Formats: sequence, structure tokens, C-alpha cells
Amino acid sequence: MSQPRLGVRPLEVGLFAALILALVLVGSRRLRSHASFRSDAGDVQLNASGDIRLSTAGALFEIVGRPAAGEELGDIRVVRDARGIIFENIAFSALVDGVPMRLVAGKPRTTPKGPTHASVEVELRGAEGVLQGDVGYTLRRFPAALFVSLKLRVESHTVALVMSAPMRATVPFVRGAGMLVDSGDAQGPLVVFELAQQAAAVGSTSGEVSVHVGPSEDIPESPLSATITFPAGPAGEAAPLFIVPGGGSTGGGPSSAAEAAARLRDERVRHLHGRVVGGDTGVDVWGVGPEGRPLLHVKPRPDGTFDAAAPEIDIGFYATMAHTRASPIVSRPMHDDSELELTMLPGGEVHVLVEDPDTDQALTARLIVHGVAPTADPNFGPDYRASGAGPLIDALRGEATMPLPAGRYRVLATRGPEYTIDEQSLDVAPGSSHSVRLALRHIVDTPGWVGCDFHVHARPSFDSPVLPEDRVISLVAAGVDFAVPSEHNAVGRYESVLDALDLGRDLAALPGVEITTARPSFGHFNVFPYYGPSVPPFYRTTLKKIWTAARAGDPTRVLQVNHPRFKTIGYFDIVGLDTKTGHAEQFWRDDFDTLEIYNGADAANRARVEAVLLDWLQLLELGHKYVGTGDSDSHRIQYQWAGYPRTYVALPLEQSGDTGRPIDKGALIASLKAGHAFVTSGPIVEATINGKGPGATVAIAENATRLHVVVRSAPWIDVSEVEVLLGTTSIARVPVTLRIAAPPDGDLVALRAATLRFERDFDVPFEDAAPHFVVVVVRGNRAMDDVLPFMPIQPLAFTNPIWLVRP
Repeated sequence: MSQPRLGVRPLEVGLFAALILALVLVGSRRLRSHASFRSDAGDVQLNASGDIRLSTAGALFEIVGRPAAGEELGDIRVVRDARGIIFENIAFSALVDGVPMRLVAGKPRTTPKGPTHASVEVELRGAEGVLQGDVGYTLRRFPAALFVSLKLRVESHTVALVMSAPMRATVPFVRGAGMLVDSGDAQGPLVVFELAQQAAAVGSTSGEVSVHVGPSEDIPESPLSATITFPAGPAGEAAPLFIVPGGGSTGGGPSSAAEAAARLRDERVRHLHGRVVGGDTGVDVWGVGPEGRPLLHVKPRPDGTFDAAAPEIDIGFYATMAHTRASPIVSRPMHDDSELELTMLPGGEVHVLVEDPDTDQALTARLIVHGVAPTADPNFGPDYRASGAGPLIDALRGEATMPLPAGRYRVLATRGPEYTIDEQSLDVAPGSSHSVRLALRHIVDTPGWVGCDFHVHARPSFDSPVLPEDRVISLVAAGVDFAVPSEHNAVGRYESVLDALDLGRDLAALPGVEITTARPSFGHFNVFPYYGPSVPPFYRTTLKKIWTAARAGDPTRVLQVNHPRFKTIGYFDIVGLDTKTGHAEQFWRDDFDTLEIYNGADAANRARVEAVLLDWLQLLELGHKYVGTGDSDSHRIQYQWAGYPRTYVALPLEQSGDTGRPIDKGALIASLKAGHAFVTSGPIVEATINGKGPGATVAIAENATRLHVVVRSAPWIDVSEVEVLLGTTSIARVPVTLRIAAPPDGDLVALRAATLRFERDFDVPFEDAAPHFVVVVVRGNRAMDDVLPFMPIQPLAFTNPIWLVRP
């Protein structure tokens, strides 16, 4: 393979990346002398042992490592400032045209620009080969910090940088998303890693960074680490990035780091001073924008005072303490920098019971608690506990008791798209006690359809902190009937949890595994039912070995390709598949059963889902009969909810659980593989030709046939249009104007009749040369986060094909 040279366009990166290069310069076996210099950027000491110290006003960075030529860049053992360690064992890699590549050290070069400038040869190594080039850095002084810019020379490639570092006591705050406690993913322009008296701000001078917090993929039992992917720019460039420390007295670290980052981004800031009254230990101060997104986080000093460097927009400030006390939101318009006073208010207790009034049974359901301004939303816990994740609680058997700070609240209950939503407002006074009863009615009837989530995570997946007990409760609270615990390279099982929680009548499950391949990566693949005890090969293996192990011993298993177009882990992208022609850039296996078209991580981005939907339709036109599925791929509780989207599989009534008998799991797997299914994040769609639905083959003697379509939905789910596709060709696209104002009072039959949103027959032409399958797509325009927080999903549903043949 040829090795193209890197060109001359710059990539600006920041402090720690430059320190890695300094290590290379120092630790190379070609460099044996001691060096020390003073510059406007600070004091730098290099020595032959491989240690480097860079110091500037108020900050000291100590890095220990000895990477020689030919070793990977990125082994910084310690980075500390005067107040303690910020990061340890930082590693850098690169994404070149979206493909991961390692940065490998070459020999250092001299530079005529003086001791604050240096460069080193590098190789970018990946599965596609090796790119040669060099990297240069320049040390600069920044107020109270050392700022280093780095230039990576590249030509005709899109480049992004990836930084990974284990987390000690740091908790990252992502501007616009909030705290990433224990596990999570977020995007934002700035990440502040907070310690008691210090902080480091990491971000990009243009665009947003992507942040993932979780255990290391290579070492599942390792401490949590933060991985930050910096945005790629045009070919040959990447968005400049920076890493700057903050410091000062207690409580000043995050604010000063954020201010330094704002200056690097050319953003104007406003300085506010305030104090928290009535607080104790564990107080946090938050600033939110007009849309409620968190913009800053500050820890007050022991005397309750705090300083905040805030963006120049309208901001609401409030304080919380131990999730049970809070202050009202205090607004500070853009030009008002007067002192803030946030008064903590003691609270009361609220007991909630959720019931189905038609069966008089308590229902496991999700509770959502909203603060009515100026009351802030409560925070019941981190984003992995069903008993409390942010403002959400999954109430097992419908009961929950919650402490709430004084204020006014709306308490809502939901149990998935087949049920109504109920809510109640209440005022909580100090020391008060309240009882709230909420009624959920099963108004969208789905006889013979089993709602399934085939791709959902908990422990032992390395990137999900959710316990299996919490995951099971979250699935039941979403109204899911059947689930597969698809854990990364581990067999997931729910049987013991279902028995312990006595939820076996609410949820059926089969064990499964998500084969998460590495070195090389082919993508992620679900296999179910899969009982183990070992798992299929996933590391330094081949597609043939994976497929053979996945199929071995049980021909009824489902082999599913998950998220085929996900960044660097999508099977189709990795093999370079052109679904229009069926040709791939490298060898690929096409003998799988199901294709995950609608993944929960893409649910808020319809364009991405529609692109994979087109991939699927094009493969169907080429003769592949893959069954389309939709799964939540949920790793957490608060964000990317379990059960959204889901796949409904058709079964006879006596096998579907609708008659009181258990779901026939074997029949469900067989029906799924036959394509008797539709996918949805809300609307319920039925499509039939001559009484036969998705997955069926219908003999058509004439040159046309008639398709019958029915769409139902709960009143809180939008339905805006119905489209009929003959292959990839749209033959009808009809707007839906009927809206449900409110479900009428009365018997359940009337309520269910009111959920009918669309019913119509369509004429479908049938010519021998045309595609021989029909798919129906249903879309809604209004996102669901007006009801379900953190779920900005436009409703979408689609059927599997109905196949047409000549008799």
C-alpha cells in the first residue's frame, strides 16, 4: 500500500497534546542532553531521564514518560498543577477521514525559531496503512496558564483528534448538557473537569466536542475514563482545540477555567458574584439558559459565596443541596450583573401511586417531576438509577415516595406509547406531606403484537453503569413486552432479576450478546437467543469466525447488524458498502438476518435514520431479504430511554401474551425472522394487502393491487404524514390533518376508537420489472420532548415489506 505524505495545512491543538510531543522530543533515544530555557511562555526543563516540567505563573505541570522513536504517542503518566493532579495517563489518537489511527513517534527535528518551537516526525497508523508527516508546536503564555498550539501537517484528509484520560475525583461538566456522572455521552463547546480547588477546561475554538465517560473498552474493570473527540474541519484541517487549567482560591477553579476557555473562543463573559443562604455541605450552584440548558456549574466557598464567569445572555441561577433542598431560580438578564442571593428552602414529601383505572391494578411507570418557575427541576440521582435519575423515577408497581424542595411542581406519569399520560400539580411547603394518584389508561390496543427492544444495555456492558434490576424496571415502565439484554461481549440474562422483582408477567426476555469487535473492528452484531457460557470471538478475529460461532448449535438464532452507519463502528461504513450497487471496498458477509435501521442514539436525528432506511430499501431491491428492526440501544436511564424506538412482532393471540398465557419466545423469534414486524417510536401502523401484513408474500394476478393502511396513536404523539413506498419509489405521500384534542371521558372502547389517526386504501401498481415489495412509513413533525423530557424525537414508524409475486 502506498504511503501518502502529509501536507502543510495546520491543525491547532492544545496543551496536553503538545506535552506529548515534548515527551517524544525528550524521551527519544536520539536525545541525551539536559536542556532548560526560559521564555515568555514559561519555564521549560527537559532532561535525559525522560522527565519534563513546564511551569508558568501559578501552575506547574509534571510529566513522566520515556517514549522512544517508534512508540505510540500519548503516554503521559502525570499532569498536575500546584493544587494537585488533574489528569493521569493521557492518550491521544486521531480520526483520519473517520477512521481511527494511532500516532507513532518518529525522530525529533530542530527548528530555527528558538526553544519555544519544535517539531517531530510522526506516523499515523491504521488499518488502511500509514500516513507520514510531522507535527510542530509552539509554547505560549496565557494568563495564569500555559497554552500550547500544535500543528499537524496533513493533505487531502479530514482530521480529528481524540483525547482519552482516566478520571480520578474529577467530574466533567459539559456546557449545554450538564454533569456526566459515572457514565454518559454529551456534546458541547466546552468541558470543565472539576476538582475541589482546581479545574481544567477542554474544548474547541470552533464547533463542539463529543464527550464519552465510562469504563475503558479494552479493560472493562478499569476506572472511568473520559474520551473527547474534537471536531474535524475541512480536508487538510481540523478545528483548533485547547486545554487550559484554572485555579485560584477554593471555588474559583471551574469558573476561572471556563473564563480562560471563553477568551480562547472569543466569547464575551460577564462576572457575577453571589452567595447561598441556608446551605450546608454539598451545595452546587447552576446557571441555565433561556431553554433550560445548563451553562455553568460552580461550587460555593465554605462561607457560601461564589463567583461565576457567565456568557452574556439571560441566565437563571439556582442552588441545590443533596437532591432534597433547592433555591428558587433567580433570573439575571443579560445586562444585570447585580449580586445574587440564592436562599435554600427546606422541603416536604410526596407519595405517588400510578394505577390503571380500567383494571384497578398498580402500574410500573415512569414519573417525571417538573419544577414550575421559579422552582427548579429536582435531581433524584445520577443517570443510571431507576429509583431516581435527574427528575425521573421509575416507580416499581406504581409506587414512589420522593423528597422535594419547597416549591411548585408538575408530576407526570407515562408507560410508553400505548398509554395515556396523566399529571397533577402541587405546592410543596416545608414539612408538608402529599399523596398523588395518577391514572394511565391503555388506549392504543395492539392485540397480537409484542413490543420488543432487541438492543439494550446494563451491566456487565463496559459502557453502561445501569444495574440489570434498574434496566428491567425501566423496560417495564416503558411498556416493553420482550427484551434482549445485548451486553458487549458478555451474555446478558434477565431471568433471575425478573423472578426477584416479580415482573415475569410484565416482561419476557431471552439471553443475548452484542459482539463488539476490536483490532480489527468490523462493527457490532447482536446474537440471540444466546446462552453461552462463552461468547463468539470479537478480538483479532475474522468475519468468518464470528459468523460461524454466532450460528453454531442453534439455527434459530437471530444475527443482527447493529447501527450499520455509526461513525467508526458501523459495519457498512467499515467495509465501504455501496447499498445501491451491493459492492463493498473490502470483503463482507451478507448472510445476516436482521438490520437495525432505527437506533435510539439516532432517534433525534431523522435524517440519519432515513439514510439507513434508504440503505435497507436498496438492499431489498438487490434481492436481500433482511428484516428491519428498531431498538433503543439504551445505556442509561435519563437519556436515550429504553423502548424508544421498538420493534413490534406479530404473533397469534394465544402466543402473544394477550390471553394471559406467557409469550411464546420461540414463536416470536421465528416470526421476527419471517419479517412479521413493524418499527416505531410512537405511532402504531397496520398495513395489509388481501388481509396479509408485513413479511407475507401475496400473489397478484393483475397489474395493480390495493393496500390498506391504519395508523393509531396516543393523543400526545404526533402523526403528520403517511408514505407508501414501492421499493425505493414513493407512490403516495399523504398529510394527516386529524388531531386528537383530548381523549374523551367514558368507557375504554370509546377511548380506543378516538386514537384512530388515519385509515385509507392505496392503489399499488404491479409490473413485472418493478420492485416487488411495499413498505409504509409514518412520520410526525412535533417532537415528543414537550411531554417526555430529554427525548427530542420526531415520531417515526415503518413496516417491514409485504412481498408481491405472480401466481
